[in-house]
Amino acid sequence: MLVRLRVRPGLRALGSRVLVRGWLAITLGHTIVSWRPLEPPELAHELEHVRQWERLGPIAYPLHYLGASLRAWAGGGDWYRDNAFEIAAREAARAAARPTAGPLADGAGARARTGARERAAPPGSGPEATTPDAR
Repeated sequence: MLVRLRVRPGLRALGSRVLVRGWLAITLGHTIVSWRPLEPPELAHELEHVRQWERLGPIAYPLHYLGASLRAWAGGGDWYRDNAFEIAAREAARAAARPTAGPLADGAGARARTGARERAAPPGSGPEATTPDAR
């Protein structure tokens, strides 16, 4: 799955007026647009929306999302916070933020679960390579 992440700082104010107050990102298909770089749990939240979009498709996803918002609102809840799609995305974010057992417990687990990759530095390129003795 190819996902594009677009960071557009100028969209912060516009999004707060047009979308949701205090918004961070919006997902449209395989494109995530945010006004700042995303932390691993935030990325996991948006990637859950990408998965939802993939499962339902470009026509059904917005309709189902709207339906979930209407059901939440009609039930006395908040149209956004209590939307089933947002609840699932928040759970994905919580799962990405939870430490895991074993070698990924140092925080790399969130990167692994969200699909983010971290490359190892080539030998001799670390801080020790900057001292004359290390060469």
